[in-house]
Amino acid sequence: MVLSSDSSVDLQIAALHSATSALITSSLPINRTISGLRIGRDEKGFKINPPLSKLDSGSLDFLLVGSGDEVMMIELAVKATKDFTNFDLSNLNLE
Repeated sequence: MVLSSDSSVDLQIAALHSATSALITSSLPINRTISGLRIGRDEKGFKINPPLSKLDSGSLDFLLVGSGDEVMMIELAVKATKDFTNFDLSNLNLE
């Protein structure tokens, strides 16, 4: 088996989507999919599913995994910077 991907793509998100696709198309009695997205923040603002290079240099790395309206996992890494401000993701339009 050969795995090939763009080096700027987050393999954690790609693996999550690949695994849920494999399970939902299998003969197992699974009827729900899960999905994930990563939100980063750089000097220009919030970015949805940013390239890995932007995550390393940004001040926020937020991973959200869920299904429909159910949250299954949250990971958060924040770098305190001189101009760090509070952030509110509740009004971020993800549609």
